[in-house]
Amino acid sequence: MADVEAYVEADVDRPSNDLFGKYIVKNLMEPYFNRGYHVTMDNYFTSRNLGRQLLSKKTIILGTMRKNRKELPDIINHKQKQHDSLFYEDEKGSLLSIYQC
Repeated sequence: MADVEAYVEADVDRPSNDLFGKYIVKNLMEPYFNRGYHVTMDNYFTSRNLGRQLLSKKTIILGTMRKNRKELPDIINHKQKQHDSLFYEDEKGSLLSIYQC
């Protein structure tokens, strides 16, 4: 059985400091936290901040990110050749950048 979260323009339950996408993911994943699950998402939902929050609840994310996101380290935004990959890790987490045309 799949859970569904309907878009409600004025969601009164969402904290004002939570972005809509982050709120949706955390709300849907709540029953699965601390069980070691992995979540796959697209670039609308993926962020390093969300990744850190979910990791603290023993949940790992795998997702695409737009390369112009401000939270990405500058090393990720360097020019890559077709089929290049770059692995980046720091105290905040790990990122893998794969460039394909």
